[in-house]
Amino acid sequence: MSENRNAQYRYQVLDRCFSDWNNKYTIEDLLEIVNNHLYELEGQDSTIQLRQLRGDLNAIRKMLPNNVYLDAKPFEGKKCYYRYSEPNYSIYQNGLSVAEVNSLRSTIEMLGKYRGITGNVWLEDVISNLELRFGVKSDGENLISFQQNSGLKGLEYLSTLIDATINHQSLEITYTTHTGISSTNVLHPYYMKQYNNRWFIFGRIDGKDYIVNRALDRIEGISKSDVPFRKNDLVNFNSYFDDIVGLSVIIFAFGLTRRSISA
Repeated sequence: MSENRNAQYRYQVLDRCFSDWNNKYTIEDLLEIVNNHLYELEGQDSTIQLRQLRGDLNAIRKMLPNNVYLDAKPFEGKKCYYRYSEPNYSIYQNGLSVAEVNSLRSTIEMLGKYRGITGNVWLEDVISNLELRFGVKSDGENLISFQQNSGLKGLEYLSTLIDATINHQSLEITYTTHTGISSTNVLHPYYMKQYNNRWFIFGRIDGKDYIVNRALDRIEGISKSDVPFRKNDLVNFNSYFDDIVGLSVIIFAFGLTRRSISA
């Protein structure tokens, strides 16, 4: 990637962070986010240091109109987070809000599953252009398994759950089991699967160390949780279903037997 194109890509990534009023990005957070994107795109040689990042912030400030500022707001003692003074403002004026960009990221994730299939070479250009144009990129994880079926139940929650799974967002879910027991828990979502005309979300209940699944048609309500997301260190979903009948699995580890809790 040329030096100028590299800078434009960094500006796009930073621009999305500054537009996002749902999170507080410190200078350290911004450096990590930018370098993660650059590493995925071009490798280690394209990553930057803190001095270059501060130069990027100054360059973006010069692009702003007189009525918009890039503020460094103090919080938690000596820390500062960076944000545009106007919500959802973008120096690129692409017309997409943060929520819409997150939905676009989900679309890129789904389209990416068809990469490499004969006859779908055109997708490479489409996906790459979307990633570069809007500064969003699939994280490369295989997180969703689906079939083409119609008339599925619980579809009103599908988009929210896909976004949360891809973006590593913990959720507070109110759920009723087949026996009529209702409960509300924080779920760390890891994987989605369609089975027998039903959708299921797999993840970990906060504070637990085993996988549970929740049928979308038994979910009564979903909201974002402030509990920090806990990454999946329990199972590999690429092989999790290989020897499973239905959606329950017995895992033997360290002499312990654990069963995923089915709907």
